[in-house]
Amino acid sequence: MNKTPVAVVTVTTAQKLSSTQRAHVLKLVESKLGQHCTLTEIVDPDVVGGVRIAVGEQLFDATIAGKLERPQPQLQAVTVTTAEPLTAKQRQTLTKGLETKLSEPFELKEVTDPQLIGGMRIAVGSQEYDGSIRKSLDALRHSLIQH
Repeated sequence: MNKTPVAVVTVTTAQKLSSTQRAHVLKLVESKLGQHCTLTEIVDPDVVGGVRIAVGEQLFDATIAGKLERPQPQLQAVTVTTAEPLTAKQRQTLTKGLETKLSEPFELKEVTDPQLIGGMRIAVGSQEYDGSIRKSLDALRHSLIQH
């Protein structure tokens, strides 16, 4: 006799689900998992604004607290690529210069790429400013080839 696998699903809410809500949750989870489920319900008054659903080791947190944990800082991304890691003094000077030029707070990400040879490349959003020696050498090579 073949037995269909049954997933054990635990739903945690602040209040007991009505029979209609329970049936709806079960139907949604079964459609996502593609198998029959056994639903266990936990009432936890500390759960605010939503549900937590556990399927085995996976936890889907659709509570307000769970949603607030997910957002990443909405800071403007600035990526600085240099041939060697920045010194503390260079980082401080660069940060002060960027604070002067940019009108909003930013998150500085440093990348090291030895192929730049020297100088730096700064990417702010979709704009890139390339002051690397590699860029200068490539421009010189292109200019010599053209003449």
